[in-house]
Amino acid sequence: MPILTVITSTRNKGDYNIAATRSILQQTFADFRYILVNDGSTDDTRSILKEFDDPRLDIVHQENKGFTRTFCETLAEVTTPYVAIHGAGDISHPERLERQIAYLDANSSVGAVGCFVERTTADGRSRHVLQQHKPVIDTADDIIEANCFTHGEVVFRRAVYLQAGGYRPFFTYCQDYDLWFRMVEIARLAIIDCLLYRQVMIPENSISCCLSKTEEQLLFAAFARHLARRRLAGDQDPPATMLSEAFQKCRRSLCAEERRRIAWIMFATGRMNYRGTGSIAIWIEAAKTALKYWPAHKHARKLVVWSPLLLLARRLNSVKIERLIMRRYRRWLRAEDTRPNAGAPRIPKAK
Repeated sequence: MPILTVITSTRNKGDYNIAATRSILQQTFADFRYILVNDGSTDDTRSILKEFDDPRLDIVHQENKGFTRTFCETLAEVTTPYVAIHGAGDISHPERLERQIAYLDANSSVGAVGCFVERTTADGRSRHVLQQHKPVIDTADDIIEANCFTHGEVVFRRAVYLQAGGYRPFFTYCQDYDLWFRMVEIARLAIIDCLLYRQVMIPENSISCCLSKTEEQLLFAAFARHLARRRLAGDQDPPATMLSEAFQKCRRSLCAEERRRIAWIMFATGRMNYRGTGSIAIWIEAAKTALKYWPAHKHARKLVVWSPLLLLARRLNSVKIERLIMRRYRRWLRAEDTRPNAGAPRIPKAK
């Protein structure tokens, strides 16, 4: 029996499945079973996956169940001591699994291990390595500000996963962040300081291209932090049947810190979309959403004030006018960011 199970859930990733699947089957570590779930794809994913012939690969075709439910059901059937996640469409470097399994074998106190991750656009033109947390994460306080993993690059111990309670079906988004919070209460988390994974951002499949999904994702992240803080204070999580009610209560009573965080990430997401797709409408909508959570967001407010001119330039198909407006806007941003005690962090650099 293999010691590792690799799991991927894919939906409508088309040709991106080819390189992603090959990157797992061509790993230097070979003692694994690979479960690849086609979660109700409506494109040519089924016919693409049919081309793969490897005894380690189990392809499961099912009606769409969603990411979290698919992982919960798949992991319920897994019996190997180690489990690796591989994001659909992403690329694992050839030595990824070998390095991570060796790390877990050598560090029994670590329950889950990630690595450095390169994020790239589907066309490969934009690349950067994500900023990483410290190499070893000991407490929930270490990840309260941000998720320490991108999910797709993680290998974890199945025993720790089960002890932590596994993925919670309620979490439509940020199911991994919620899991790491509960895992780190049992075992340490770690990051290998080596680039072993490439996250491919596919515009038509990205949550960041749908602002309503981005907003929901941020609210689920806030809820995961809320539950983690309660546990740190000695309280217990509400039962599974009460999570929805607790989520709505958390959503209605977000603290100023969470509202500010959501506002800045929404605004930065809109800006990234503008740089990647040229959609000024999405950036303006993101700015409006940001103001809903933090009315004092000056950058968002300024963009909304200038939005009629920007949208008019789009309707007139005037690139010259739009560039002129955006040049003035960027000049204003630089001046505002460098003003002493501006009272707001810089806009996160566009990805």
